[in-house]
Amino acid sequence: MYIREFSRVYNRTIADPRYLARWDTVVPVFSPCSSGRSTLYEGYGRRRTLSTSNYTCAGNSPTQGRIHTLESLVNHQEGTSEPSVIYTSAEEHLLARIAEHNGNTKGLLQRLLPVEAMRDTLIAIHDVTGLSWAATITACTLFLKVCFIPVWALGERARRNNAHLVPIAVELQEKLKQAQKTGDVKLAVQIQRKLYRQMTRKTFIKGAALQLGAASIQGITFAWVYGGLKMFAIEPTYCAGFALEKVIWLDSLALPDPYYAFPATLGVLMTTVYELNQRTAEQMRLSSGAFSTAMQEQEIRQQKMKYFTRAAIFVFAYFSATMTSGTFFYLIPSFLFQTILRYVTRRGFVANILRLPTPTELPVAKTESITFQKVKTF
Repeated sequence: MYIREFSRVYNRTIADPRYLARWDTVVPVFSPCSSGRSTLYEGYGRRRTLSTSNYTCAGNSPTQGRIHTLESLVNHQEGTSEPSVIYTSAEEHLLARIAEHNGNTKGLLQRLLPVEAMRDTLIAIHDVTGLSWAATITACTLFLKVCFIPVWALGERARRNNAHLVPIAVELQEKLKQAQKTGDVKLAVQIQRKLYRQMTRKTFIKGAALQLGAASIQGITFAWVYGGLKMFAIEPTYCAGFALEKVIWLDSLALPDPYYAFPATLGVLMTTVYELNQRTAEQMRLSSGAFSTAMQEQEIRQQKMKYFTRAAIFVFAYFSATMTSGTFFYLIPSFLFQTILRYVTRRGFVANILRLPTPTELPVAKTESITFQKVKTF
């Protein structure tokens, strides 16, 4: 059927010189690859007037979801050659820039993780929903974050419990050392029992393991999604619609942000999430009511670690300026979601639903005013 249709169009074009003078090439346009089959539309257009909306992803067949010349498509139907995709000069230049920046070599993540499955999943979701690529990545990110709320709650619950128990354990250890120095065996045994109960019954070790497991799951998920998005940039012609999509001021989702707005926004959000974590942990430590010299020294070390962590965030944001713009449509919604989630779970209704421990406010002794002191003296 295709051969007869192509022959009719081809003969009509060759027979009429006006078509040769008016049109540069005959372009059959195919439906997107989500349709499951190639549907031919009789359309003619100049090579320089092709829009990026006509480019879709590589489907199940080599001709599906692409735009080809008539001659190459007829040859492909006859099994003589692979059809060639038509790009405008501007699009060819853009693809050359993408290839120059990203290269064509797979990195460590692409070799270790099934990133092709992630890429194909995003392509399927994009074709089904009909959203832009930026909106598709953002929607998938938010969906993943909502699904991972129970996993995050496990890690956050363990982190808060440990932040509450660490000052108590440090205080008991300090008392144990003092009892051993004075030779009070009975007191030392009592303190050891309390310390043992804190480390076992309060699930101190279990909480640390849960916290590490939750962080590992989220880290692997990030690496998987990042590797899948990177595959779009390493192989831009596999899904030309992703590489040729222009969003706001971006030239392409497969190129870095030319104005560094995304890296700066990411750095601010990462710092905000870190500060919220530190504030919650500090409140949980204070709610324990345990104070010791060793804990004060640990607080001083943590204050120094804050500056180191902030510097590390700045360095990461600086080097993220070379990352592709499509990656930020995953990172920025992810950290924005984390910022909102950590803010609303400090106390209140959402924290109770997720069964997160909240810091208890210790009673603060009221300071006597000068007037009241004079009255007492009188």
